[in-house]
Order: sequence, then C-alpha cells, then structure tokens
Amino acid sequence: MTRVISKFALVLFALWLGIAASGTAADDGKAVARTMLDSARDAPFPRQWEAYQVYAYATLDQAAFQRPYQDAINQLPAAVKRGDGPWLAPMKMKSALNRYLVAPGGEFVYISGCKPRNCGTSVGVLFDPATGKLALLLEKPTGKPKEKRYRRWLVGDHTPAMAALLEAVRAAEKKGYNRLPPSANRRAKAAPHLPP
Repeated sequence: MTRVISKFALVLFALWLGIAASGTAADDGKAVARTMLDSARDAPFPRQWEAYQVYAYATLDQAAFQRPYQDAINQLPAAVKRGDGPWLAPMKMKSALNRYLVAPGGEFVYISGCKPRNCGTSVGVLFDPATGKLALLLEKPTGKPKEKRYRRWLVGDHTPAMAALLEAVRAAEKKGYNRLPPSANRRAKAAPHLPP
C-alpha cells in the first residue's frame, strides 16, 4: 500500500513540475493511468451524490452536470457533433448504472455508454460533482473490426489526473472489468490496453 501511494505521489509531483508537458508526455500519461488503475476503487455513492446513481440519460436531470457536459460536447469537432450529437447530447445511449469512483485525486461519477445499434462507438465521462470538472472520452472504431483501432477525442474542463483515471477505467472496462481495483492478474491484462 505504501509503495502504491508513494508511486502515485511521485507521479503527481512530476505532473506538478510540468514533466508531462515534455517529450515524454505519452509515457508519463500512461504511468499516471497505470497508477490510477492501481489506486482507484469503486465505492457506494455517498448520500449527497445519490442522485447520480442512475443510468446515463437521467444524469442530465442534474443541473450541476448539464453545463460541463454541454461544454464538453461543444469542444468536439463539428463533423463529430453532426454525426454523434443526436445520441450523445441527450445521452440517448445504451448504458449501465453510473459508478462512483474514489481515487487519490478526488471522488468522481463515472458514466459510460455506447451509441444505440452501434456499440463500437462509445463514450466515457468522468465528472467531479464537487468542482464541476468533467472529462469526456469519445471513441469511434476505424478500419476493420479485427484491428480494434479507435479514433479518440478527450474533451472537457479536466485535470491531467482526471484524464488519466478516465483512460484507466475505460481500458479496464473494455477488458470486462467493471469494478476497481481489479485483481493483480486482471490489472496486468488491462494495462497493455492503455492508450500510448
């Protein structure tokens, strides 16, 4: 446990110094995502955030969520908004119940879903209800299905730690691990799927 905390503290200190902005930013981002995968965990929703324990479409009923979510949607390229806006903006998507994640960087509501009748196109949203910060990751498959390559857009008003946590949760979710922290074996299987 001490090793994980000290590793996380070291990564956060490196981000604070601005190392992530250097030429090794991709490696640092992946290191932060791996640390998040190690340290984040699912938890029950606390009483003040129980209203977020709903399916994706009902999350828009929360006034505090609406503005950050729409701001993130507006940051997507125009062509993406035209093609995916009709299902993405009103959150008309196939989804599971939202999850509550606790990580060293804060406590977050995690929302995920996919385009109706085309679950290859999917979205993950990490929202901090205390600060109103939000990270949205939209992924669309490109090429043949066997290649499993995706075009990705990460938008919203978020911190680097939030982006790393969202990347880690999405990687684990794609491998079928819908609870954090995953076991060491499952974590090893999900880590290679973190984006470069």
